[in-house]
Amino acid sequence: MPIEIDLCPFAETSAVTLLGERGYTVNAFGNTYVRGGLNRMDALPIPQAIHVREMTAGESANFVQWSIAGFAAQDNPRPFELLEFLAISAIHRDDTKLFVAELEGEIAGTAALSVIDIDHVRGAHLHLASTFNKFRGQGIQAALLNARLQAAAGAGASLATVTARPKSSSARNAERAGFALAYTKSTFSRSG
Repeated sequence: MPIEIDLCPFAETSAVTLLGERGYTVNAFGNTYVRGGLNRMDALPIPQAIHVREMTAGESANFVQWSIAGFAAQDNPRPFELLEFLAISAIHRDDTKLFVAELEGEIAGTAALSVIDIDHVRGAHLHLASTFNKFRGQGIQAALLNARLQAAAGAGASLATVTARPKSSSARNAERAGFALAYTKSTFSRSG
């Protein structure tokens, strides 16, 4: 797989020079959003036809297939091997729950939620949200976002983070759900 490096804006500035000297240039950006006050959160509206639930242990093998299928619908999908690795990693993490959205009895999308304790703060990271092409634009991602926020609040998390490409539907859904932009990171890859 081609190497991509996400560089946080708080990294030492010499890192950009070093990457440039080795032939790396910026090929994308990723926004990291944060939302606090999960314990005071009202549920977001979800279309009645969408049902979101936590996956059962017996479905974990399907999660990999479903997650990859949802991401394959993107304009510029990430490599299959990376998507497979991320989904398998999520299955094996003790701090992660997997979610599935169904519409009209069909699997429409999947997502993951990791609840992590750092120092004296319990936080949640919402990740791996993908929607099958057939169900795009029908509120699947917003429903998965809401269900994971509710689960994070139920697990005692006081804040949540999510990462999305600028101006994407994921970014718009995060902003509608009360997330605020924390920072933007650059993604570097080797040119040529």
